[in-house]
Amino acid sequence: MNLETIKTVVLTILVFTSVYLTWSIWTYQPNLDPIEQSPYIQEVAISDKQELASVIKPSQILYHLDGKHYATTDEKEISKVMKELAKWTLFNMKNVSDTISKKEFTAFIHGNGNTEIKFSNDIPISTFKSILDIEDKDLPDASFDRIVFNTGQGKNEEDSLYFISYKNRLIYKSSVNASYIEDFYKNYFRFAYRYPEYFSVELTEGKTLFLPKQSLKMNKYKYYPVFHDTKKFRDALFSDPSFVKQDLITQGEEYTDGSSLMNVYYDTMMIYFVNPAQRKPYPVRADELLKKSVEFINDHAGWEDQYRFAGLNEAEQKTVFRLHLQGLPVFNEAGMSEIVQVWGKDEIYQYKRPFFSLDFPLPSEIKPESLPSGKEAIEMVMNTRDFNAKLLDDLTIGYHLTRDVEEPKIISLEPAWYYRYDGAWIRVSFQKRGGKLNGLE
Repeated sequence: MNLETIKTVVLTILVFTSVYLTWSIWTYQPNLDPIEQSPYIQEVAISDKQELASVIKPSQILYHLDGKHYATTDEKEISKVMKELAKWTLFNMKNVSDTISKKEFTAFIHGNGNTEIKFSNDIPISTFKSILDIEDKDLPDASFDRIVFNTGQGKNEEDSLYFISYKNRLIYKSSVNASYIEDFYKNYFRFAYRYPEYFSVELTEGKTLFLPKQSLKMNKYKYYPVFHDTKKFRDALFSDPSFVKQDLITQGEEYTDGSSLMNVYYDTMMIYFVNPAQRKPYPVRADELLKKSVEFINDHAGWEDQYRFAGLNEAEQKTVFRLHLQGLPVFNEAGMSEIVQVWGKDEIYQYKRPFFSLDFPLPSEIKPESLPSGKEAIEMVMNTRDFNAKLLDDLTIGYHLTRDVEEPKIISLEPAWYYRYDGAWIRVSFQKRGGKLNGLE
């Protein structure tokens, strides 16, 4: 074997060795355990979750019995009635608005023998399918603010229950087995006289208010608020809290990830979250909007106190939930008693809520207070400057929430009359002028 042959053999071996090593590098797979990729979960437990039926509750139940009117706002009584209705099976829903004239409308709703279950605002009918047993598969794209049925002792096998939008004059009739209504008469309606008596005020044709006859005594309360860790809200609202930076601002704290912003305000004890990327609203139906709003609060902190659905604006994709105490709404000018959501295309755009809750009232600060009668309250409202009866939607007793003047760490809840005028809730101000009471805005 000459030298040239040896060189050729060696070169061939080196080429094949190089090819083999290159192939081995390309195809090498280390024997490592796989790393699990766990996406960040935004559900942070701050307080309890709620079912839809716990958030959507009536504000009042009216019984029209023997020419008189009785009403209750008691939370326990209302819960009992709603549990009773949840046992009923409703079917064959249809729009019967055209069968009731404008003149007959209020008499149809408030007529003798009727039970009237009133809500504070319009609720999509389809949302109620998860609260009541409604057999109809296709429900109307409509809303209602009261349920009405007559508790007269009929002998038919079927009776009727009505979903009514008072403001829009819409009436949807649903059939129900008469035995359910007979049981309701025996267990509830015939005992209506045990509740406070109310009187009617006809504001305009087709609009009547019912108000308590007697002046009322209610307790005012003071609470030490329970504060919730605002960092938990940060962890719940931002997609990745590890990128969030915290800074101090004049009245609190600011959290941002360069896109979204969450401000914590110490003076009002509220948080304000905004995601500018979701600025443009993407309209969804009212029932879908309400459902995802409740789910969002369940997944992003929960409900510290008793909040109830208080309003929905489909055009703005906005929902409001209001704090309630003993079945009565709580109001505050700065929004300290509300949870407000505004939705964008895919996610929340704005989110405002308090970061405190009410625990137990201070026993030494529970004091009775007399409220003016319903007659005095409605007179006060109707005497306000430039009053227009068409714009008055409601008048109710509630609580005015403030930070205590002497001790800012304490929250005061004082009974007060409130009226909803042109969509806004306003506190009735009782002041004397010339020996007479006058309502001033």
